[in-house]
Amino acid sequence: MSQHLGAIAVTKISSVLLEHGFLVSIPVYDSGYDLITDYKGVLKRVQVKSSSGTEDGVKNRTKLKFYALRGTGFQQKALKRIYGRNEVDAFIFYNTKQNAVFVVPFDKLPRTQSVYFAPNCEWRENWDVLRVEPSKKSGRLKHGN
Repeated sequence: MSQHLGAIAVTKISSVLLEHGFLVSIPVYDSGYDLITDYKGVLKRVQVKSSSGTEDGVKNRTKLKFYALRGTGFQQKALKRIYGRNEVDAFIFYNTKQNAVFVVPFDKLPRTQSVYFAPNCEWRENWDVLRVEPSKKSGRLKHGN
């Protein structure tokens, strides 16, 4: 079932990316990321994660919970691991219940198994994450041409 939901999320996100002016490519086999975005020549390897969860375990506080682990479906946690820098450039987290999308560059993601987002945080629909490339001189982000 998890692979089925993942396929739905990748299809949904691909459609949204096209609406926002991105070209989208999907790898032929599992290469550690779900799709490649192209915005005016800026290419990004993107991993899509989906969830319907809404609780982080703290009473009276609702945040959207996602797992940021590499592994297939319902594997035992011991077989899953955190993504490495050479595997993915950005993550798109999609919450199916709230139709919420969060776009986060790899460097800004905490190195933990679970990630929580407030429903209206700065990463919600932050498509600019996929439109910029790191500046080779300063290491800061700059907009693509």
